[in-house]
Amino acid sequence: MSSLLYALGKLCYRRWLAVFMAWLLTLVVVGLGALFLGNGPKDVFRIPGAESMDAFETLQHTFPEIAGANGQMLVIAEDGGDVTSPENRAAIEEMVKDLPEVDQTAMILSPWDELLATKDTISPDKTAAIINVQMNTSVEQITPSTQAQLEKLAEEHSTDTLTFHAGGGAYGPVPPKIGITEGIGVAVALVVLAFTFGSLIAAGLPLISAGAGIGVAMAIVWIATKWLVITTTAPFLALMVGLAVGIDYSLFVLARYRDELAKGVEPEEATGRSVATAGSAVVFAGATVMIALVGLVVTTIPFLAFMGIAAAIAVFTAVVASLTLVPATFGLLKGKLIPKAPKPKKAAKKGKPAKKRVTLADIWVGTATKFPLITCLVVGAGLVFLALPAMHLRLALPDNGTAHHGATQREVYELIGEKFGVGYNSQIVMTADIVQNREPFELIDNVKAEIMKLDNVASIPIATPNPPDGDTMVIQVTPKTGATDEETFQLVDDLRALAPMLKEKYEIDAHVTGMTAAAVDIAVKLGEAVPVFGILVILLSLVLLAMVFRSIVVPIKATIGYLLSVAASFGVVTAVFQDGFLAEELHVVSVGPIVCFLPILLMGLLFGLAMDYEVFLVSRMREEYVHGNDAQAAIKQGFTASYKVVMAAAVIMIAVFAAFEPHGDSVTQPIAFGLAVGVFIDAFLVRMTLVPAVMALLGDKAWWMPKWLDKRLPAFDVEGEGVNHQLELADWPYAGAHHGVHADRIKLADRDGNALYGPVSFEIAPGEVTLVRGLSNTARTALALTVAGRVHLTDGKLKVAGYVVPQQMIMMRPAVSLIRLTDEEEPLGAVAGAVNGRTKVLVVDGLDKVASVEDRDVLLAEIRELAHNKDVAALVTLSRETLEGLGVTDPAIRVLDLQTSRVSPLGAPVTEGAPA
Repeated sequence: MSSLLYALGKLCYRRWLAVFMAWLLTLVVVGLGALFLGNGPKDVFRIPGAESMDAFETLQHTFPEIAGANGQMLVIAEDGGDVTSPENRAAIEEMVKDLPEVDQTAMILSPWDELLATKDTISPDKTAAIINVQMNTSVEQITPSTQAQLEKLAEEHSTDTLTFHAGGGAYGPVPPKIGITEGIGVAVALVVLAFTFGSLIAAGLPLISAGAGIGVAMAIVWIATKWLVITTTAPFLALMVGLAVGIDYSLFVLARYRDELAKGVEPEEATGRSVATAGSAVVFAGATVMIALVGLVVTTIPFLAFMGIAAAIAVFTAVVASLTLVPATFGLLKGKLIPKAPKPKKAAKKGKPAKKRVTLADIWVGTATKFPLITCLVVGAGLVFLALPAMHLRLALPDNGTAHHGATQREVYELIGEKFGVGYNSQIVMTADIVQNREPFELIDNVKAEIMKLDNVASIPIATPNPPDGDTMVIQVTPKTGATDEETFQLVDDLRALAPMLKEKYEIDAHVTGMTAAAVDIAVKLGEAVPVFGILVILLSLVLLAMVFRSIVVPIKATIGYLLSVAASFGVVTAVFQDGFLAEELHVVSVGPIVCFLPILLMGLLFGLAMDYEVFLVSRMREEYVHGNDAQAAIKQGFTASYKVVMAAAVIMIAVFAAFEPHGDSVTQPIAFGLAVGVFIDAFLVRMTLVPAVMALLGDKAWWMPKWLDKRLPAFDVEGEGVNHQLELADWPYAGAHHGVHADRIKLADRDGNALYGPVSFEIAPGEVTLVRGLSNTARTALALTVAGRVHLTDGKLKVAGYVVPQQMIMMRPAVSLIRLTDEEEPLGAVAGAVNGRTKVLVVDGLDKVASVEDRDVLLAEIRELAHNKDVAALVTLSRETLEGLGVTDPAIRVLDLQTSRVSPLGAPVTEGAPA
């Protein structure tokens, strides 16, 4: 992959204007699509198949008047007045008459309506009353116009003695807003970048790249709202994550580019190398984040899956921007990004050696690794302490009580809780099909009596069959506790536990629905999904890191560090947003249970980000170790080589995430805060402190992997070793070498380490034909597939058509034509049909499969003529018997013996040949 990225980087450098135009065109197209196609996000929290959802959908058909959102018009009598007084009651009834004129209303119930089973719509002190405004649609479909009409009526009917407030289910959650603090976060990122690179031009480049990626991602998400129901949290999350990783990924490529320039490498070559090396790490890091986010699909909860997919789109565009737009900018600026040479050090005093400059990195890694066991114990104990509050973490869905302070729905929510009790805002609905029952009112009274026996039931305001059919029972239950209290969740379970008895005693199938019941269903579903998702993430972490670092211990250590980071983040979020620690200072919108999908979302996001820092930091340690340094020296040198960029990236991410916290809502605030805290913990405590200490404890054992596993596990080059090998062989075997085949001691082994062929060396120039004989048919076929770029050689140097194998296999394949002859096909004419104008190397496997001796001779002559006329290097495999039976004798055709690695002219004894 690094070779492809190397070529991509150089291409974008040379064609920088075309890259800019492509990005500009993309932004315009998706921007127009978002403008004309997007319907905008809607806060719909539903789980297909859940009992509450199925019961709600049934209720929409049988009792649509009560199935829609339950809006409320709260009436407050000023100065302790009585809402039941004749004049106040008349004013309230006047409002009841006007409310049906409001759009999207289905049924209006005055506080004295006969449909109400109890008169708990009037507060005990008679200073407040509630007019139920039943809407004909769900809350997410209620228009701003409807809300404006309700507010206008409330204002027009309010007097000195009565005040009307519109609220309840007619209002959904307020979407999070972008404020000045987000700009401050970007400004902090700019300052960090300027400090890191010492150049404002360099500092602005990652911001431009991140901005372009975010623009495309946000437009795509907005277009998707035409066909998908996406919550308001999804684009906010995509913006936050995309901006953070977009800056970071561009930073890594830019930092590597400037390192190459500082070595004196030409800008175009430096671009290719930076995209090949840092770009490989960016691809890996981005892929891990995207896999984790898309992995939220395993929850089978649509709104959560769409959140993950939206954020994954933002990460994808960030990766693409860092690999294309950033190198294109290098092409525009040419050599203007060359770092300034460091100031010369002061000369040492005569007779005294110059002192080595001690950096922050030296102090940091030295402290962490001096007493590694103590470091591990202290950091580990600190993370466990931070995680302790998570033991009493409580989860819930957002409601009007968690809206911003000052929002209409929150004011009404709090006033209702004050006047009627907190349970009035958390009503539960029980419904059942009663079409077979002849006495529906008697049945409903009996069911009411059974429900009232349960704990935590305050009242039953509505208990009625649906008019006029009377085939559906609806009972509205008001608990004594709030919607997010454990007692209310228990009441939902108790009501459902009542269903079997009602089935047996009254022959009805009762179901529980409503927002409170839906919150319980979502919490349960998410609770079931968290272990599955956690196992997926852990296994993914182990496999991916084992592929990168070729180690057993490093992935285990990284995964344990990730789990500690997640647990500590959960603990801090619980302490702040649930327990109220520093809530006022942090402008927390609502103190109470955490939004129920935060744990699984935070797990997915922190997994990807944690793997980023693990790769960028530990890969440099491995690079030093592989290049001959001992384990302890590799830790320190790898740390000092990468800490500055990793630290800058972490600070930028923290600043960006933290900037989204003040203006967020009850959903986005804990997510933004949790990510900021999680990145800080993972980057500074786990990766930059705990990891060096653990690596120091392990020493050489950190890089151990069983040979059998190393052979079977795919490799992922994030350090650019592949492109380095490609660059080393750029002028091999000599400058200006022909574009045929050059092989030096190549060999191939199977997964068990058994050699299939080799080592063997040979050369085939354009216009030449080499016949390969010896060993088994499997060995010869393996060599043919190796030269054709279909399998990876185990060892040796190989160049085919001017491309280095295996690094440039994908680019090489169009220049190589592979023909595998079989017993069934007609051989004559096969060669001419396979060779085209791009063919530089022809590989023919299985000449011995051709039954006719004459056909073999004709085919070989055809290959010889075609190779000579089209300047193609040809390799043909055949058995010893087939070779001896050939009627062609041509000194221009050579024979390679796989067993002896010797080459002879066709027709001469093989033993007379010379080594290739």
